[in-house]
Amino acid sequence: MGGLPAAFIVPATKPAPTIAELESLVLDHLARFKRPRVWIFVDSLPKNNYGKVLKTALRRELAKWDS
Repeated sequence: MGGLPAAFIVPATKPAPTIAELESLVLDHLARFKRPRVWIFVDSLPKNNYGKVLKTALRRELAKWDS
């Protein structure tokens, strides 16, 4: 019952970093089995009225990629 390791990226700079740049950064700091398999670039993270990230909305977006 594991999940697909994924990263939702909100670029802070223009142009956005490439996936190769992100993967090299992650490999320097995380074990190989923990690195994201899917990189999803979004304009902003979905949040509720209190400013908390809506994980259910992110999971729905991820379900489109998980097949």
